[in-house]
Amino acid sequence: MFFVHRPRKSDHSIKNKQQTDNTDSMTTKDKYPPIKYGGETRFGVEARPVPFRATLETELDRLKNRLVLNYLSEFAEPEFNRLLRQAANEAAALAGISAYPLLLLPSLLEEKAREARRQVARQNVIRSRSSLLLHEVAA
Repeated sequence: MFFVHRPRKSDHSIKNKQQTDNTDSMTTKDKYPPIKYGGETRFGVEARPVPFRATLETELDRLKNRLVLNYLSEFAEPEFNRLLRQAANEAAALAGISAYPLLLLPSLLEEKAREARRQVARQNVIRSRSSLLLHEVAA
């Protein structure tokens, strides 16, 4: 069961009259305190020259391509080519957000290339085992 309280008409008229009396007597000046501004504040910011990013990216791409060609000449496997290029792109992206991308890229790519070689070797072992099992089942 719900009870609804409906105020009488006389209650509303009293409240409205009290509210209008209060707001009429207050001006905008009375509502807000006066604003006081302090002295001007300056921060010491040292401007340092930043290398032009487009030049840096082309150098990074050139280094990445040179390193990829080096790794591909050492380990000529079609699957390694795809994995190495993916690893090189990941390494370049990580190096690109660092302060010294050209110094960081070779070590990142070396680590990722090592992992790509392991993955290719693991896949080759799995393929050879699978083909042996298929030959045994077929025979």
